[in-house]
Amino acid sequence: MLSSILFDNFILITSIINTPDIPLSYSNIRSYYTNEERFQQTVNTIKTIKDKIPNAKIMIVECSNLEQDKLLYLTQNCDYFLNLIDQPDKVSNIYSNSKSLGEGTMTIYALEYILKNNIIFKLLNYKIKQRLLSIFIFI
Repeated sequence: MLSSILFDNFILITSIINTPDIPLSYSNIRSYYTNEERFQQTVNTIKTIKDKIPNAKIMIVECSNLEQDKLLYLTQNCDYFLNLIDQPDKVSNIYSNSKSLGEGTMTIYALEYILKNNIIFKLLNYKIKQRLLSIFIFI
């Protein structure tokens, strides 16, 4: 049996930094931000978490091909980095025309990983899409 890992604050971030050129069911534009803007927003999210949430452990679930420098930043600055880009069944959901199906797929994968690896936390009251963190932290 695996030993448990206990954390006070566990933060889950779902992300697609390099979005596909596939329309959503309600909009032909999947993102109004460039890939570089999306990455910088993710960097800012990670920095804000580390600054504002004591003893936070960060898991980011990504689903895109990342340049080496971006991959390096995320693996060095997050406690857990999961990229689903090499899992075709997950990618088909995440890149579908339903944003909620993609979010749900990424969240379920993260929860399965947490359970499988016996990660226990006192609080998981953060499920963050990277462009929204500053709203949550400063309210």
